[in-house]
Amino acid sequence: MIIKNLSVKRGKHTILKNINLEIKKQDSIIGIFGPNGAGKTTLLSVLAGIINKYEGSIEGLNKENFSFLPDKPYIYKDLKLKNVLSYFDGEYSSFNVQKARRLLNDLGLDENMRIIDCSKGMLEQIHMIMSISREVDYYFFDEPLAAVDPLTRDRLMEIIEKEKKPGSIVLISTHLISDVEQLFTDVIMIKNGEIILYDSVEKLKKESGEGLETLFKERLR
Repeated sequence: MIIKNLSVKRGKHTILKNINLEIKKQDSIIGIFGPNGAGKTTLLSVLAGIINKYEGSIEGLNKENFSFLPDKPYIYKDLKLKNVLSYFDGEYSSFNVQKARRLLNDLGLDENMRIIDCSKGMLEQIHMIMSISREVDYYFFDEPLAAVDPLTRDRLMEIIEKEKKPGSIVLISTHLISDVEQLFTDVIMIKNGEIILYDSVEKLKKESGEGLETLFKERLR
């Protein structure tokens, strides 16, 4: 995936400023860090085709080779979980319904439960499973782990790492840096709509001797 000269404006306000980014390293899980309003959600929304008014270009993406998990629930509340499985199975040729059923069962989520009866944490688990059960080249997750308890968060991180398509690339926007930093192979930092850092976690930790959250605070001051 290659992003060239990407800029997004809302009225007179520029949200993303001339972003240039090339992501080619396969089998990577990339954390996107930045303060509120930095442009993280906007960047993922552009990649997912939710925002289509922008300047610049994006190469390597099409409607069939990515899965997007937004930061807000989008599954209809009046459905049962088994209806959600049927919908995804019919809507996306990349959806692996057997994988989804296995993961739901592993997390103790009954297919007969109604979405409206699920807790916020359960909804995050369901949305994550629906997204990761698609066999695609790119996964875009916007704050996917904010509402779950620490044990479930660890399980979902394990699911992301083990259940994504082999060789695929995952981009995850999150504020929970210290809680999930072991998941990431690489890091992108955004400040004021500009990318100020893109590097491997191994290199950053070796050079700084610090954890990712400390490094984030130092770079964003």
